[in-house]
Amino acid sequence: MPESILAVDSRAIQLSLTILEERYRTLQEIGERHFEAWEKQEAELTHQLAAQAETLQQTQTARDQLVARVQGLEGELAALKAERDGLVAGLHRLRLVARPAGQSL
Repeated sequence: MPESILAVDSRAIQLSLTILEERYRTLQEIGERHFEAWEKQEAELTHQLAAQAETLQQTQTARDQLVARVQGLEGELAALKAERDGLVAGLHRLRLVARPAGQSL
């Protein structure tokens, strides 16, 4: 007895639906794996960013300390140069006072 077209179409529709459901599940699993991988990568990148921010902060603090030290040393150098200039001027005055009459510089 020949099957009715409706029965054949119903089976074809059911088969197509089953195939589509399997494809959907496969795509859903792939999507979930990608999402999990992206979440993991995001967590790793967030961790790396936090570590780099910490390193940057430490570097900036060290730089600020070095700048302060250089400024302090520049101040000391300026004071030493002023002291040297004062001593040189005093030495010149002493030479002028101690110079025998008639000698020129």
